[in-house]
Amino acid sequence: MDPNNNNNSNNDNAVSLSKDEQWKLFVEGVRCVLSRWTALNLAIDNFWGGRNSREKAEDVLETILNTFHEKGSKVKQEQLEDYLYEVIEKEFHVMAEDGSVEEVTRLIMNIFHRISVNDPEFVRSFLNTKVPKGSENSVFQKPPDESSSDEDDSMDSDTMDMEEGEHVSGRAKVYDEEGWEVVTKKTGKKK
Repeated sequence: MDPNNNNNSNNDNAVSLSKDEQWKLFVEGVRCVLSRWTALNLAIDNFWGGRNSREKAEDVLETILNTFHEKGSKVKQEQLEDYLYEVIEKEFHVMAEDGSVEEVTRLIMNIFHRISVNDPEFVRSFLNTKVPKGSENSVFQKPPDESSSDEDDSMDSDTMDMEEGEHVSGRAKVYDEEGWEVVTKKTGKKK
């Protein structure tokens, strides 16, 4: 994505992507990588970062994108890795000792590099890789377009209900001042 880089790498016959197309593909690639990062998604889904875990996750995405937008090819793998370790531990209270931070970092760096040398096929292939349903977190997915299906709409309304604090049982969730969910004892008699 370096404007001065005219290297077409292995794709001499490929149509060059415009700078805007490169950036859009990079954003989509980073969203996809983060949406498949199990440790981060567990932290988001289980509110390990507090009630605003989703917003924190969006901030992670924005920080990564802003860093690459400002520094481009000057972003160092170690810097991105250090940032991800820090944010997953401090903001989401996760000790990621499974190698996932390194893997996420490598993927993001590889996506940036491939796009910058006009070799987007790796990214497109990665984006088209099928993953088990439910393994991608919707926080990082692109907003639905107007042509979404009814199934997507029902999923959105279910998610929205949960975000509004409703349990499946219909009782509202109650949080203490530190953001922990308060579990109340069931009332009623056993039969």
